[in-house]
Amino acid sequence: MGWRVTVSVIATFGFLIAAVVWVFFYAGSLSAYQNIAVLAVAVLAFVGLMGATWASWGMRQEKRLGGSGTS
Repeated sequence: MGWRVTVSVIATFGFLIAAVVWVFFYAGSLSAYQNIAVLAVAVLAFVGLMGATWASWGMRQEKRLGGSGTS
């Protein structure tokens, strides 16, 4: 599980740093809608990375616990 935590921490700080850099250096030349689109793409990429990183762990936990995934 250690590599997943490492990827999560690096991705989180990378996302935050990229957002700050974007706001201070690049956002001014684009319209509000373009900035919202950039933010949406960045959030989707972050969520996709986190989902891909943690999906195998979640599936393994489901198998280990023997649950069907429903309450």
